Amino acid sequence: MLGGRAIFEGPEVRRATLEGLTGEGSGAVSTRNRFAISDGTKCSVGPRDTVAEGVYHLSRPQYLRMSGLTEDSAIRRRLGAMRRGSGLGKWGAAVLGLWWGLLTAFASAIPDDLATQVQVIGLAGAIIGGSLLARSLSVVLVWARSAIGLLIALHVSIAVISGVVNSATTASTLRYFALLPAISFVLFVVRTGDRAVRGFQLGLTGAGLIFVACHFAYLDLSGLLDPAYRITVFINTNSVGFISAMTAISFATMHWADRRGTSALRFAAVAACAILCAATKSRTALLSIAAGFLTWVALSATRLKRVFVAGMIVLVLLVVSGKSDALLQRLDDVLMLHESSRSIESGSFRYETWSYVISVWLQNPLLGVGPGGHEAYVQRALGVSSAHNGILASLADVGLLGTLPLIMMLLWCLSKGRRHLKSNIALPLVIAGIVESGAESMLFSMGNPGSVLFLLGLCILGERSREETVRNERGYADRPVRSIVNPIDGMPTTRWRS
Repeated sequence: MLGGRAIFEGPEVRRATLEGLTGEGSGAVSTRNRFAISDGTKCSVGPRDTVAEGVYHLSRPQYLRMSGLTEDSAIRRRLGAMRRGSGLGKWGAAVLGLWWGLLTAFASAIPDDLATQVQVIGLAGAIIGGSLLARSLSVVLVWARSAIGLLIALHVSIAVISGVVNSATTASTLRYFALLPAISFVLFVVRTGDRAVRGFQLGLTGAGLIFVACHFAYLDLSGLLDPAYRITVFINTNSVGFISAMTAISFATMHWADRRGTSALRFAAVAACAILCAATKSRTALLSIAAGFLTWVALSATRLKRVFVAGMIVLVLLVVSGKSDALLQRLDDVLMLHESSRSIESGSFRYETWSYVISVWLQNPLLGVGPGGHEAYVQRALGVSSAHNGILASLADVGLLGTLPLIMMLLWCLSKGRRHLKSNIALPLVIAGIVESGAESMLFSMGNPGSVLFLLGLCILGERSREETVRNERGYADRPVRSIVNPIDGMPTTRWRS
């Protein structure tokens, strides 16, 4: 059993330790991947220096709350052993995230016939690397033990059936099929633990930052206020804006060690990403970065108060100085909100595209026109490249049967969003990705680091890490507390009921 000592002063625990993490059965230590405090934990308790032996029923939240400890050393050692047993630590996950992120970010810089192959190599390298570090081939099968994975598998299965029925190209069908091993690898990272998640997010964010830095070499800062200037190097401006927006949000929300200079580094990186996003003049990307940061602010009462006060001060200064109208007019001109070719009224011809894509979907509402099939339709009819909406693109390609699993997954993850322990990290990424997919066909893809960060946010919200599983085992459940009389001196002590 799990032995320990608790020093009491009256009914309050002043000092407590748990040690002797040994034994099998009774929930003390079970399998290599699970750990829980036993229902009947043997401890030594007593007032001040007097010790009375007994068997007490501990729950970890009560134990930590009454002892004033932030973490128990024995539990920490056990969780550390679990992480080491998985083989995928923080830096291993960071390397895999950087590898995958760089290849997806720069795949568009090479000829189209090789771009898909490079993206496949990036995913395959991440899976092989994860399998070697975990010393297991189960990395690609994690989806089978997850509700998110099963929904993606259903989506992919319908896409394959739709591809066969509609004689879709093999390449288009494989792009849909590749989503399954991609989500399986991300689920593997999330289930491995917090350190792996932090490392993987760090790698993807680093890849996005390298992408931003490369574009900064071509950036003309004087063009930021020029409506005709939209930066692009080897990929379209909307994709540049989306990647920079997701990188900025990830940099701002990820876990950082409390060290000197980290705040300045974070501010500089977020500012660089925001500047590049503004240089693209992509209204969708700007809405995406705004939605992500507003979500991040709203999740903290302190941040919300600070931003509210700062916003009110800026608003008052603009009104008092009489510059508000001029600023709004300048913003209108720069973003061409009422320009005939890019106005809000015309939606950059998106309204016509959406209406046409819906008509394409209604030709086969259950299975759609096949993976990637809607692109040929809108190209011939309207001269545009895609549906410019993630949900509509999915409906047109794989029909209602293939799109419903994605919608169910989004609703499931969003329903857990605010209550989730890691909502501060994951929810802003998910909200930003959903906003971006409202006007671009980037929902549930793996074509760039921003899309993979979106998948990571979904998996974090929809899955428990190994640490969370440990902390929610039956042995850690909250239980009522009652006082008992110490048999030595008659003073009250505390006992946790089973």
